[in-house]
Amino acid sequence: MNTEPAESEHWSTIREVWVAHLGAATARSDVDFFEAGGNSLLAASMMGRLSEQFDRPLPMRLLARNPTLAGLSEAVEAALTEGDS
Repeated sequence: MNTEPAESEHWSTIREVWVAHLGAATARSDVDFFEAGGNSLLAASMMGRLSEQFDRPLPMRLLARNPTLAGLSEAVEAALTEGDS
């Protein structure tokens, strides 16, 4: 079953960074970052990496408010779209 959000053009990058921080077993769209073993240090590292990848500051609150891969992907997509307007 493919659970990747088709509408997100940045999904694969976000997923790659997620996997690098939490491992491939957690790379399902409904897995909660913190329940999968994520902590504040991993969150800061992951959001820093995403900020570098997209060349935009992405605050940690995006992950805190959207702790699943699908939710984070949608939040990052929205943040990047807002930055383009």
